[in-house]
Amino acid sequence: MKPWSVSSTVPGASLTTLLFAVVIVACVYIGREVLVPMTLAILMSFVLAPPVDFLQRCMFRELWPSLGSFCSPLPAYSAWAD
Repeated sequence: MKPWSVSSTVPGASLTTLLFAVVIVACVYIGREVLVPMTLAILMSFVLAPPVDFLQRCMFRELWPSLGSFCSPLPAYSAWAD
C-alpha cells in the first residue's frame, strides 16, 4: 500500500498565502492604537472578575465591588503613564 502523497499543488498558493499574511500584519500594524487598549481591557476584565465575584458574594452587593475593581488598577495605570 502506498503512503499518502499530494501529487498536485494549487498554482499560486504560496503567493496567496504570503499576500494574505502581509495584509493581516498590515491591518494589525495600522490598528494597533485601537487593538492594544482593547486587548488590555479584555485581559483586565478577566483579572478583575474573580475579586468582584468574591466581594459580591461575601461582603457587599452593589457599590463596593464596582468601586474596588475601578480603584485597584489605578496605581498600575499611573505607573504605566510615566
